[in-house]
Amino acid sequence: MIARRVLFGLAFGLGACATASAQDGWPSKPVKLVVPFAAGGNTDTIARLTAEHLTRALSAQMVVENLTGAGGMIAANAVAKAAPDGYTLFVVASPQFAIVPAMQKVTYDPVKDFTPIKNISYNGFVLMVHKSFPANNLKELLDWGKANADKISYASGGLGSVSHLSSALLFSKVGLKPKHVVYRGGAPANVDVLAGHVPMTFSNMSDAIPHAKNPDVRFFAVSTAKRAPQLPSVPTVAEQGIPGYETGAWNGLVGPAGLPGAIVTRLEKALIAFLKDPATQKRFDELELEPDAGTTADFAARIKADIPVWADIVNLAGAKRQ
Repeated sequence: MIARRVLFGLAFGLGACATASAQDGWPSKPVKLVVPFAAGGNTDTIARLTAEHLTRALSAQMVVENLTGAGGMIAANAVAKAAPDGYTLFVVASPQFAIVPAMQKVTYDPVKDFTPIKNISYNGFVLMVHKSFPANNLKELLDWGKANADKISYASGGLGSVSHLSSALLFSKVGLKPKHVVYRGGAPANVDVLAGHVPMTFSNMSDAIPHAKNPDVRFFAVSTAKRAPQLPSVPTVAEQGIPGYETGAWNGLVGPAGLPGAIVTRLEKALIAFLKDPATQKRFDELELEPDAGTTADFAARIKADIPVWADIVNLAGAKRQ
């Protein structure tokens, strides 16, 4: 019996040493950063900037893999089922964790199936209105909508997109139900608003700001709790008589559930250094992104807090799929 205990203890000790050694040696091969969208968008750009920094900071190649489809469910499911060894990570956008699961049945649990590492950035949306619309500010727009309920409409980048839900939340708070014109992405929605085919859209700030001086459109409000540094003269929705209104999107790094704490800590420290770098801050400012200074714990809390908030907005918008 004693001999068995000694052998078991030795085996357990060797196993623990092997695990610790594997963590200590991480990363010893390329690390895959899965992105749920096609190349060229906000999340992909953030992922590639992050990959460049982590490649240098960790002395191992970070490879971005765009795994698209089903609103990000395919990518999320692939990462949830990956081995928790630090070689498959997920640059996730808030819709995959907070909006998509509220709209339809998914094959992953955004809390139980992932290990939060750190949020990277946050970006708001701006209500962009064509010059032909008979209003000069948000109050006038809403007043006109109440008087012309059968004529008001808005564009969005897709059913259940942050663009759609930001609009639905705004109009629900004042008892309006405008016609929703759905596009396959924010870019075509913006194009039609710029052309005057649809009067307004809540546009991703990074897509809208290049049009800030375009005489064909006006910016009536930002969706964030505070004014955007890039648009200091544009008031928030909350400032204009709708207290508590706030929407936006974040992009963060997570791994599969069970990712070792030592790996999480290394990644968290590397990302904090990345986001404090003046060069990163300058680049993010150019992209109209707000670097997130929070910790792993902050990110975990944000994910849990966002889920019920967006579920309520999805229900308000009638966007839940059966």
